[in-house]
Amino acid sequence: MKKIYILYLALFSISSLAAQIDRSVQPTPGPAPVIQLDEPQTFTLKNGMTVMVVENHKLPRAAVTLNIDNPPIFEGDYAGANSLLGSMLGKGSLSISKNNFEEEIDFMGASLSFGSSSAFASSLSRYFPRVLELLADAALNPNFLQEEFEKEKEKLPRPAVVVARAAQHRRRRHPRRIRPRSLLGWQCSIPFHKRISLM
Repeated sequence: MKKIYILYLALFSISSLAAQIDRSVQPTPGPAPVIQLDEPQTFTLKNGMTVMVVENHKLPRAAVTLNIDNPPIFEGDYAGANSLLGSMLGKGSLSISKNNFEEEIDFMGASLSFGSSSAFASSLSRYFPRVLELLADAALNPNFLQEEFEKEKEKLPRPAVVVARAAQHRRRRHPRRIRPRSLLGWQCSIPFHKRISLM
């Protein structure tokens, strides 16, 4: 009983101390952290590609980002084709099958991702030369397989679903201002395309 009494007394004194803090006054901030960004080593390759390298030897990891400066493209009837093809990259290459490609990436504990205008890879530095080879091979020699095309196409929302979701969203945001507008997104035109026509 004596222990419980002491516990209650301790809790009461702590709560009374907390009540003495003036919450209307903003606390003073601590010192701002110092950010040190190293100057990148910049050079241009023979093919005109600009390379920027920043070395940090604190961790045994290496990473690379490939940014492709694509000019804007009017896709017209093939709206969304760029995004669809970007999602098909990184699924192996002409020289290595998709399964072997993914198994090798998993074995090395690497991370590899592609987009329509970029690619990214990171891994432990001892595996990095091989990861860089796989990234380059998948970017330069992609294998656009029909079954992968069908899988990516299935992930796209169907036209009826897109219209229903857009209409529902407009009704929630503007219940009194429903105007007839084109609610079809680029998703509507892609499912009817064929793989050959997109390449």
